[in-house]
Amino acid sequence: MRATSAIRAVVAAAALRLAFAASHCTARAHHVHPAPAFVPPHPGVVRHRGTSLQLQLQLQLQLRLDEAAVDASAIEEAVPPPPPSAVDEPPPFQIREAAFDELGKAADLMTDGFYPNLQNNPILRPLRHLLELERLQGNFPYDDKDRHFYLAAYNGDGEMLGFCDLDGRIPKPNGGGFSLLSPFAPRVNRPQPYFSDLSVRPDHRRRGIASALMSAAEERARRMGFEELYLGVRSTNEEALQMYSRMGYELIVPYGDMLAFLEVQKDVRMLRRSLDPLGG
Repeated sequence: MRATSAIRAVVAAAALRLAFAASHCTARAHHVHPAPAFVPPHPGVVRHRGTSLQLQLQLQLQLRLDEAAVDASAIEEAVPPPPPSAVDEPPPFQIREAAFDELGKAADLMTDGFYPNLQNNPILRPLRHLLELERLQGNFPYDDKDRHFYLAAYNGDGEMLGFCDLDGRIPKPNGGGFSLLSPFAPRVNRPQPYFSDLSVRPDHRRRGIASALMSAAEERARRMGFEELYLGVRSTNEEALQMYSRMGYELIVPYGDMLAFLEVQKDVRMLRRSLDPLGG
């Protein structure tokens, strides 16, 4: 816009000069004047021998137009590019609480993430999926919506990309609960709040989904008033141990109810992280 205004101003000024010179030249052709006083040429007009005044003015007009075009180009280069659109692109995923009818998708993520060797097994894979689904449904936070959360990451099409469980409920005596598919399995209390079942779809790993789910869980733990968060990792899962270590989780020596819990969860190492207070 600034460049266009500059060109129009130059063209208008040059056109006025050309019209004035043409009218003056016509007047001189029809009238005889006494010896006119000397009038110096316009500083911007360069006269050439053997060239008519009108032609010289046309040349000067073209020169001014060329200069204006160069100036306009420089102005356009100096003006910073316009800011990006006010409507930002949506994030690649969003995190919210998973609904009960979405737990089948979460069971798929956990089955394929924790037991990849069963993917092509037509018998054991469905059985493992059923066990994971039954466990999720049995622990669904019907009455503990402020203390227990199933968090999931979804893309723009509503597909579940990641899942995790944050349990901040008050422990029940002797573990409580009953499992239809494993009625004889011992039920023990976990340290609270406890973070578990973190799983991400294989084709969306290393895109920040796991870290985002961890941050969302830690934020909810702070809101519940906790100052620390616990989780368990198999000792053979070096990649997960390194990831949690980078996020500030430290290995701890089990004590209290943790001892009974780890007797059931074989080969699991307990980690803990101190949480910064809300707003800190």
